[in-house]
Amino acid sequence: MALIESRFTTTLGTPIDDRKILKEFNALVTAAKLPKQRFHDLRHACISLLAAQSVPLKAIAEIAGHSDARLTQNVYQHVYRDAKRDAADKIDALTFAFRFGRKPGRYHACYQPIRPSP
Repeated sequence: MALIESRFTTTLGTPIDDRKILKEFNALVTAAKLPKQRFHDLRHACISLLAAQSVPLKAIAEIAGHSDARLTQNVYQHVYRDAKRDAADKIDALTFAFRFGRKPGRYHACYQPIRPSP
């Protein structure tokens, strides 16, 4: 099965100018009142969001065009706060919760409790 390359094009089918894409991206970031970001940050976000949805690492690496999934995992895949909290809750449940007779998730042995932002 051959991989079909795709690219963004104008309505006429010609390649979009990189500067135009960056200009529109920066305008969207400004309009959304977000902190300044690099266009490349979208790549990191996409890979991390795919991983958070349990998409297999090999599939993510192929989507990103990486020949080695380790690059995808080590450089691009970021762990979100919810994933860290979930991991801490699991450790808590396995170790301290039953030992001290309290409900899992109330305190974390290896992670500071997350306080809601005001």
